Amino acid sequence: MQKLVLAIGVLILATVIVGCPAADSSDDESIETVAVNPCELVSGDHVSDATGETFGDGTGGVPPSGLGPATCAFTSTDGSFVSIAISPRASAAEAAEIFLESKDRQPDIAGTDPQDVTDLGDEAYYMGDPQNSLLVLSGPYEISVSMRGIEDSLTQETQIAETLLASMP
Repeated sequence: MQKLVLAIGVLILATVIVGCPAADSSDDESIETVAVNPCELVSGDHVSDATGETFGDGTGGVPPSGLGPATCAFTSTDGSFVSIAISPRASAAEAAEIFLESKDRQPDIAGTDPQDVTDLGDEAYYMGDPQNSLLVLSGPYEISVSMRGIEDSLTQETQIAETLLASMP
């Protein structure tokens, strides 16, 4: 039961960090973005390879309404937890604006400064304890990879994010 409550809490945190999709933008940079199901891009085997623990396939997907982030949650046989959230925006410019605003708010939310991560997506940052979340901007998408119960989560979250980004539209 505690694992289920923790899993739900992490998915809620990912939703708050990544946010809900904004209304369509009317600027010239608008492109058609599609909802992306992270469970179709990253498998339990990918997560197992990254963490060294045994994970089954993820659960989740794109919300039926299409509003909010698409999510995927993985639980290991040891009780560790990995969640992925992907939020499409109306444009890359809108995604960047929301991403940077979220990054700027992190010290107030988490009480710690974000750690920049290089060579991943358009921009990325990591929030350590207690969040253990990697946030990535890639075109019109905001991506969150979060872990609980796994040491050195930045390295492992980065590996999962690289797998995800290689399969993104």
